[in-house]
Amino acid sequence: ASPELRRAWESYHSAVDELRFTMERSSMFLNPRYRAKAFHIMLEIQAIVYCMAVAPRLATPRIHTNSGWHDDIFSMGLVGPDWHYGLMYLDGAFTYRLTGRRGENNLLLIQVCNESLGIEGSNTIGMHDLNEIVDFAPDGSYEITLGGPRKDRNWIALDQKSDWNFVYIRTQIIKYGNEDIGSFRIEHVEPAGRELYERDEFS
Repeated sequence: ASPELRRAWESYHSAVDELRFTMERSSMFLNPRYRAKAFHIMLEIQAIVYCMAVAPRLATPRIHTNSGWHDDIFSMGLVGPDWHYGLMYLDGAFTYRLTGRRGENNLLLIQVCNESLGIEGSNTIGMHDLNEIVDFAPDGSYEITLGGPRKDRNWIALDQKSDWNFVYIRTQIIKYGNEDIGSFRIEHVEPAGRELYERDEFS
């Protein structure tokens, strides 16, 4: 019914097979011990692709934790067990409000890339230690503006030319699951219009 969508579907499966052929020709695949792990990795990569490139909605942004990096679920990408990750995907044409609370740990980092990792032209455009750029309230709460006009404090730049800024929070874990890691929430400063919703759902 749709030749364009059929070609896209076939191209996707062709790429997965190309990955499989590459892995089966590798020296590691000669060892029977590693063969099942190779297929495990291929499944993980496909799940990451969906969670990081298809599923996020720009009209209603959220901070993805369960579908983001976990060292025992989505380990591709050199994730570490001593960090709690929160992933965001933001259109640089809009301005966002990030509110949160620090929790017990002092090391809280935000990194901004102008595209998803691995995409041609993807570059890190900002690496921020919140202790250096944010004014925290006595209870550890904070508010940061992402994108929009430059501010002296509590502000992080987005690439205005990119509709898919990849932004991730890393909160250090010291007690390995037994500490208060704080909280965070992202929202549009101005509500997104119907055009962005239509693009998200149907393009």
